[in-house]
Amino acid sequence: KLIEVSSGREVKTIEHTATVWSVSFSADSQYLATRSDDGTAKLIEVSSGREVKTVQHQEPVNTTIFEQRSQYFATSSDDGTTQLVDLRTLDVIGEIVHNQAISLVAFSNDSQYMATRSGNEVRINPVISTHEVADRLCPRIRRNLSASEWTQYIGDDIKGYRKTCEDYPVHLTVLEF
Repeated sequence: KLIEVSSGREVKTIEHTATVWSVSFSADSQYLATRSDDGTAKLIEVSSGREVKTVQHQEPVNTTIFEQRSQYFATSSDDGTTQLVDLRTLDVIGEIVHNQAISLVAFSNDSQYMATRSGNEVRINPVISTHEVADRLCPRIRRNLSASEWTQYIGDDIKGYRKTCEDYPVHLTVLEF
């Protein structure tokens, strides 16, 4: 249950279909995260009590963590994946895959990196949003990504497509969707 401390008022009861193992607040207190054995992590907007995002995994969720600036949120699971959510858009902007359960995720103090631990392996991954990718790509490729490039390199569903270069036309393959 999410309770407003000053009034004692219940803001929201958050339900899962299996055991909830942890809850945590973002540094700016805008979001509350839950993690459960039902394979989901839920993001709740604290002010309204509204569930704004459910991150779905195939197996129990082991970790939920907010990055220090409250711009990113990450989950890890027994299914061997970590999902990275941009809290500004609430989109999953990346997925890291290991060969076995991922038991720990941590962000660097400068929020530039995210580390994942699976068994005896630790990976250090750069944290970069879709917008940052676009800003870095345009000067180099001087065109917008095609639909297949978007899904290959960005990893988002094509519905999340955005122009990588504002001054250039959308790639023709994107118009097919």
